[in-house]
Amino acid sequence: MNADMPDIGIIYLKDSFNDSELETLVNELAAHNLRLAAKERSPYINASIDIFVPFLQIMLSPEMVAALSQGLLTNATYDAIKMLLAFVRKKFHHHPICIIQSGKVTEETANIHFVVGNNLLILPIDVDDKKYQYTVDRFLELSASTSPEKTIYSFYSEEKDQIIRKTEEEIIREEYEKWKKDNQHL
Repeated sequence: MNADMPDIGIIYLKDSFNDSELETLVNELAAHNLRLAAKERSPYINASIDIFVPFLQIMLSPEMVAALSQGLLTNATYDAIKMLLAFVRKKFHHHPICIIQSGKVTEETANIHFVVGNNLLILPIDVDDKKYQYTVDRFLELSASTSPEKTIYSFYSEEKDQIIRKTEEEIIREEYEKWKKDNQHL
């Protein structure tokens, strides 16, 4: 795409990947003429709604997003993107992360975002392979056909057996209503 800029970026919590894993990803993507930029960030997060703070975030460059929406990505590029997502899933599948909140330690599935412009997928790390592949494929189709003005969060609902899409405002409103219900006694 752009010779001076990376095609795919990853922002991850400290110690999520070791150097050899990152080198492997760089080499695998380079074989498809794609450049990867990886940046480590602090594991310390202040108060937030969990869904908005990813454990790991994978982003396509604006040039890749434009090529996707214009139908110009090659099959090899799609394969490279899917390879990267499969690598991340394999690494974190059934490997919960620990969250410390209100003095309690809980284990949760890693919150991993795949960002394509204003389309954002919360990867369903702990579903079976068929549902995972369906979700990734469907999200790429949706991302190729839509360019929303505001960020749209997509996630797989096992309960509904489909992809659900919500705006940030809808998520905040739902979280607030849930909080009010859970804290009626206050």
